Amino acid sequence: MNNSYIRYLIDWENKIESISDTWNGFANQNKGERIAHNRILNKDISTFIACGKCREIYDMLIGSVRASQKTINFPFRCDSPGKRRFMKMEMIPHEKGRIEFISYLDWEEIREPVALLDISTQRSEEFVTICSWCKRVKVKEALWLEIEEAMEHMPLFSKRLLPNLSHGVCPSCCESLMEKMR
Repeated sequence: MNNSYIRYLIDWENKIESISDTWNGFANQNKGERIAHNRILNKDISTFIACGKCREIYDMLIGSVRASQKTINFPFRCDSPGKRRFMKMEMIPHEKGRIEFISYLDWEEIREPVALLDISTQRSEEFVTICSWCKRVKVKEALWLEIEEAMEHMPLFSKRLLPNLSHGVCPSCCESLMEKMR
């Protein structure tokens, strides 16, 4: 993303109204052709949030921004197999119930590629939960670890095929996001 941002605007019905020119480039770099500009415009933002708890949190964040007419911002990760991307998102209220989402790259770290994050990796029928915000993996009920650490602790990763990813939200991120709405 090199000092750029990704921007999109939702209308009062939560439909994606407009998208920045940087959207498609970032999607294509990350094998995200299924979320290309022409495939997501005029669709409800919740369509693209797979996890029920994550959808619930986004609904609350959107409701809070609309009710307070104040910007909310929070950190999140948008990792690829070979990079840890530390991002910031701003949710900015606009007229007529619109909300602008702007995601900025804060910094990134190169790492050894992690096959678990490669969408082309062949998968087993098993699932592992990854936090949608911090990208830590749920190892036990109250234990969420960075992907590399989780792979060392879970026998699931020693099998021939890697598990599928199921998105969720870790307790730490959930608490932090709830705090943003107070």
